Amino acid sequence: MWRIVLAVFLTATWATSTAHAADESTHSGRLGAVSDHELTLEVMGPWAPHRATIHRLAIAIAPATKVDRVARTTKAAGGAWPGSFASTAVAVSDLHPGDYVTVRASRDGRRLVADSIVVMARTAETGPTA
Repeated sequence: MWRIVLAVFLTATWATSTAHAADESTHSGRLGAVSDHELTLEVMGPWAPHRATIHRLAIAIAPATKVDRVARTTKAAGGAWPGSFASTAVAVSDLHPGDYVTVRASRDGRRLVADSIVVMARTAETGPTA
């Protein structure tokens, strides 16, 4: 389980550091709240020994926002290896507080608007995130 968490963390860190546009950013964390038009993302703030802080980001959801759920595969299919990730399109209504997500967002004035949302599927291996 720790390998999955580490892989997701490193991927999110890489994605954040290599954003292509100054107004585009990537954020990973736990969903605090979600509605049809906005989500609240709880992200880890600057780490210091014995005191980690949680920051909450409000991110608008546009009608064009792409939402995908990714999960590990159990069998090799379509050129993929067993254990690779498979992606399935889902609706915003399939997102729930406690889900672990990565959001790619753009700035629209002073607010963040989600371009895409990727949610990790809850599995017996990772367990609930609540």
